[in-house]
Amino acid sequence: MKAFLAVVACSGFFIGLALPLLCPKESKAPPAEPIKRTETTRSFSTANLAPASRMQALAEKAATLRRDEWPGFFRSQLDSPESSRLAARLWAEADPAGFWAWLRQDFDLLRFTDFAPELLKIWAAADPDSAMDAVSAITDKRLGGELRKTVIDTVLDLDVKKGVALAARAGDFNRFGWGHRKWMEDDPEAVVAALATLPLVSDYRRFLNQALPIWAKQDPAAALEWMSRADYHPTRDGFWGDEWLVSGFEAAAKADPDSTFRLALDLEGIKRTEALKGVIASGTLDLDSLKVALQHLPPTATRMIASDMVSARPSDTLSDLQQTAALLNEIPSEKSNLYAVNDLARSWARLDRDSGWQWANSLTDPAMQRRALVYLAKGATPQEVAELPFLGLSDEFFRIALFHLPANQQDAWIAGLPADRREWAESQRK
Repeated sequence: MKAFLAVVACSGFFIGLALPLLCPKESKAPPAEPIKRTETTRSFSTANLAPASRMQALAEKAATLRRDEWPGFFRSQLDSPESSRLAARLWAEADPAGFWAWLRQDFDLLRFTDFAPELLKIWAAADPDSAMDAVSAITDKRLGGELRKTVIDTVLDLDVKKGVALAARAGDFNRFGWGHRKWMEDDPEAVVAALATLPLVSDYRRFLNQALPIWAKQDPAAALEWMSRADYHPTRDGFWGDEWLVSGFEAAAKADPDSTFRLALDLEGIKRTEALKGVIASGTLDLDSLKVALQHLPPTATRMIASDMVSARPSDTLSDLQQTAALLNEIPSEKSNLYAVNDLARSWARLDRDSGWQWANSLTDPAMQRRALVYLAKGATPQEVAELPFLGLSDEFFRIALFHLPANQQDAWIAGLPADRREWAESQRK
C-alpha cells in the first residue's frame, strides 16, 4: 500500500511539473482546434513487413488518415524510433497545428520536448506566424525561449527579413549564444540593415557583431559608410547596447587599413573611441600610427585591445615578434595585457626561446615580466632553467623551474638561489 501511494504521489508531482510548462497563457491568436481525447483509434503496424518496405508502407498509410485518426496512428509507432520519427514528420507536414495541440494535451513532458522542436521547424518553414503564435503561449521561460529560438532560427535560414520580424516580437531569452550563422553570408548588407532595426534589448540585435565583419570583408567601403552614419548606442552602466563598431572596424581595417584608420580618426565621441579600438585590434597599425590612435583613446578604452592586437598580428618570424613587442610596449598598463603577454611568449618559445628570455627580462612591468617568464619556463630545458637569473621572480615561476630539473640537479640549482628563495625551494621538495 505504501509503495502504491508513493507511485501516486510521484505521478502527481510530475504532472504538476509539466502543467506550468505546457499550459498556455492568454493570447489574441485563436487556439488550434483541440483533438478530443476520444479520437478515432487508427493504429498501424509494419512488423510483418520486410524492413525495406516498412517506411514506404508507413508513408502510404499516413496519406489516407483523417485529422482525428493521426493520434492513434502516431501512438502505434512510438515503440520504434525510426517509425516514430517518420510518423512525427508526416503529421507535422499534414497538420502541424493538430500535432502541436495533441502534444500539449498529452501531458508527457519528455515526449513534448522530444518531438516539438522538429515539428516547429517544419511548421515555421510553412507558416512562420502560426508557429510563432504557438510557441509564444509557452509560459516556462527556459522551454519557451528554446522553442522561440527554434522558430526564429528556422525562418532566418529561409527569409532573413521575416526572421528578424519574428525576433522583434520574441522578447528576451533565458539562454542565448552568438556566433557566425550561415544566414549572414549571402547578403550581409541586407542582414545588417535588418538586424539594426531590432531594439537594443533584443538578443538577436547582437548578431550585428558577426554580420558586420562579413560585410566589411566583402565591401569595406560600403560597410564603413554605413557605420559612419548609423546610430550607435553603446553599453552603459551594465545595460546592453551596441558593440558592432569594434568588430566592424576591425574587419574593415584588415581589408583596407589606411582608409579605415582615417575614417576612425574623423569620427567623434564614443564612435571614434570604438572605431579606434577596432582598428588597433586588427593588428594593422605600425608603431607611429598606434601612438596617434592611443592619443585619441581615454585610459578606460584600452582594456583587451593589447590581447586582440597581438592575436591578430603575424608571428612567423623573429621580426614579427619584435615588432609586436614594440607595439605592446605602447599600450597603457592594464591587467588584461597579461593575455597578450601569454600569446607573445608562446610564439617566442616556439620560434627562439633564447631571444624570448631576453624579451621577457626587458619588460619593465613586473607582472608582465613574471607572466612571460612563466610561459617560457614551461617548455624550457633543464639547462636553460638552471642558467637563468632568478632575482625578483614569482613563486609560480620557481615552482615550474624547479620541476623542470632532474632530481640530481635540483640541489645545485637551489644552492645558487638567493637566500630568501632557497628556503622556499627546499619546502617545495618536501
